[in-house]
Amino acid sequence: MSRLANILVAARDSGWARDLEATLAGSGYPGEVVDSVEGAVERGGASTPDLVLVTTELADGSALDLVRRLRDAPETANLPALLVVPDTETPATDILLDAGVDDVIHHPFETAALVARMGPLVRLSTMHTELRRRAHAASHFGVVAPEHVDRPTDVQNYHVLTAGADMAERLRPMVGEQGRVITVDSVLAVEPTLDDMDPRELPDAVVLHATDDPVPYLDLCAQVRNNPRLFNMPVLLMADEGLFDDPVEPYRRGASRVVPTGAEPERVRTGVLMLCRRQRLRWRIRDTLAQTHTAKTAAELAPSVFSRNFLDAYVHDCISDARTWNKPLSVVMFYIPNITGIYHSFGKKAGDHILQQMGQWIGGLVRAEDLPVHYQGNEFCVILADTPLNEAEVVMHRIAGVLSYTDFALHDVYQPVSVWVQVGSAALEAGEEADSFIGRARANLD
Repeated sequence: MSRLANILVAARDSGWARDLEATLAGSGYPGEVVDSVEGAVERGGASTPDLVLVTTELADGSALDLVRRLRDAPETANLPALLVVPDTETPATDILLDAGVDDVIHHPFETAALVARMGPLVRLSTMHTELRRRAHAASHFGVVAPEHVDRPTDVQNYHVLTAGADMAERLRPMVGEQGRVITVDSVLAVEPTLDDMDPRELPDAVVLHATDDPVPYLDLCAQVRNNPRLFNMPVLLMADEGLFDDPVEPYRRGASRVVPTGAEPERVRTGVLMLCRRQRLRWRIRDTLAQTHTAKTAAELAPSVFSRNFLDAYVHDCISDARTWNKPLSVVMFYIPNITGIYHSFGKKAGDHILQQMGQWIGGLVRAEDLPVHYQGNEFCVILADTPLNEAEVVMHRIAGVLSYTDFALHDVYQPVSVWVQVGSAALEAGEEADSFIGRARANLD
């Protein structure tokens, strides 16, 4: 079974930790168990986990001692840290942020809720690894790009969106004097408001108070996750007790955090600021990844995506990492057969223009950590690291649906042009090299 991530569990109660590790392994998140700060620091550097899950007490110190040690070592500085605290405790937000804690979950918890909360942190780990791979590949083309980014240190001045004046007043002290609270009338106005914003003006998080009817809030979470422009947007729900029949359902639908309405203000503040900081970090990595995409690494006919030559320089590291850590690696292919007809009917300029637009759309619809490539002719591919095939196919069909239902404009052609898209996918198999891996996806085009 491929690992979705490698987890390090650090807890003084080693019996509880082993039970938790066994449970997580059954969900694709196996790992190691340690009971001390020193043990966690040593294993964090040696085994390069994707996430450390730490309880408040360790045999030789505290969770914060451990997180500070991890942040001070270059090899673990960006290792995401999820703190498990008893439900009776509410640690001070500023202390947690200053130490470098990425998220806090209160125990007892549902395993499904923990797995859902781990997912975005694991993807951050994937983004850090992808930055290293992409910078290494770019160096073959004379492109110098950073292999690491520094974690944000600000604790205020964030931008959040909420519904209703009461929530806006509650949030303003949390985001700081230079922060911004965008207010809409109701939950139904949230997604349209976000959709109308320039990507660089989007808030760091959406924070809503879910009250008498859970349906609009669950629907919003699902809509955000399925929106190609918004799927990474953090959503925190403050929920009245008993509002959700199944307390895990909001996470299944895409909520990032659920906090009880009656929770202490400090617990709410922790949730809001940690989600905002995480989003800032994601944007920082995304911007740094973009530095590897230059005229030297871009495809000639579709410059919004990477070239086939870049893919060739990149994919071997990706396959090697997948093998080393026993993680999934997927590829999806897009073949647009009627571009040939566009070339024939409207000429080379028109056909090239469609290819450029295909690259723009595909490049804009993938996650920052996925590599979009103009493979050849009418074919594009996307490499998705740390992604099982079923999740890759969700991305594939989302992109194909957008392309198929979009009318494209051509220079000097006074009619909209549609494309049809054939798609194929494959997951890396044992002992497989790049040609076979991508070739199977091409053979699966349908």
